[in-house]
Amino acid sequence: MLKKAIKKLIKIKKPINNYQFNIDAVSENRITGWVLNSAQLAKAVNVEVKSEGKLLWSSVANVFREDLKSKSIGNGKHGFVITPKLSSLTGKVNEIDIYFDGIKANKKSIPCIFIGTSKTIENGNIPNQVKNNINDEIQIHIDHISTEKIIGWAKRKDSTTHRVNVELKIGDVVLGAGKASSFRQSIKNAGIGDGCYCFEINPVVHLFTNENVTCDLYIDGHKVKTKAINLSVPTAEFEQAKYLHKYENELDTFSTAVKLEMERLKADVESNIDGVSNNATSVSLENIATLSVRVNQLEQILLKHFSIK
Repeated sequence: MLKKAIKKLIKIKKPINNYQFNIDAVSENRITGWVLNSAQLAKAVNVEVKSEGKLLWSSVANVFREDLKSKSIGNGKHGFVITPKLSSLTGKVNEIDIYFDGIKANKKSIPCIFIGTSKTIENGNIPNQVKNNINDEIQIHIDHISTEKIIGWAKRKDSTTHRVNVELKIGDVVLGAGKASSFRQSIKNAGIGDGCYCFEINPVVHLFTNENVTCDLYIDGHKVKTKAINLSVPTAEFEQAKYLHKYENELDTFSTAVKLEMERLKADVESNIDGVSNNATSVSLENIATLSVRVNQLEQILLKHFSIK
């Protein structure tokens, strides 16, 4: 019982902990760094730069760097370089946030000034790229919709090399995002570019506004019209996701403390085997028994809270 409880608790960790990364430089001219997902080394991480939740620029971390290779960090192809396009901004940006696969990487916003050069409205005229419907500019198809994943493909009609950024949103809240860059043979066989336009988005349940939500899909920051995207989760699952997110820091701290305490107690027992007094063994065993009872109580509380009714 004790081992199972400890294993459950130690598994609870922040999603960003799956990533190794470093943001090397942020300036008006370049945003550089590297990142890899320890759980999916073969998959290039999608990198997004946002300000107040709004997507500014994006890229994929697949640039080879000799310094990463020499330090045995993956295969070395985990660098990213983003050149801010000021022409896409209509105003001034004072600080940014960087996201990896839709997960915020920096705790505090990064101060950096970007002054937009775009003239959205000039002499009463709106540029074509603004007034045209985004659906007229892309090819898109959604193959699968579920709470676990949204699968499909998307491509700009005027480019075979551009990989669009896809976001699943409720209002201004991004539930998940990804780059449409995965290969599918059937897409290539259909004569659609090189076939590397597929995406998969995994919605984050704790961001849902309720158990049943209606979502919108955005391509490169523009809302598109698609088949209805309605997602539902059981009430217990919804509450569990909210609970784990709300108390993830406390649970993470507790699991770490349990692990350290168990290591300390183990060391006490092992030292006693080498000749330390029987009193030390007695105290250690009493501590283990007390810890076991407390963890068992916590497990019962968690099981009761998360039980499917």
